[in-house]
Amino acid sequence: IQNRVIIQSFDPRTLEVVHRMQPQLRTALLVENPDSLAKNLRRLSFRPSIYSPHYKLVNSALVRACHQRHMLIIPWTVNTLDEAGRLMQQQVDGLITDYPDLVKGH
Repeated sequence: IQNRVIIQSFDPRTLEVVHRMQPQLRTALLVENPDSLAKNLRRLSFRPSIYSPHYKLVNSALVRACHQRHMLIIPWTVNTLDEAGRLMQQQVDGLITDYPDLVKGH
């Protein structure tokens, strides 16, 4: 099951508990603040598998910085085709959306 589970949270304390109990589980840090990647990662004692910022916070530099740290970047909540296209052009690794059919066939 660990290959199919990702624990995601806005609260670093939750991710710390999960990591301490099950370090092999993938984790995602959800981010809604405009702080830098480095500052947000300093809130954790480990590197999460996935960095999930609000989609409006994503730019090419952030995508590169995540990839340089060997983290996936999967923004949330992307609900328009225009935003999905912009983010995919920036090489994000996935999208969180309320409408999965949004990008079907694109």
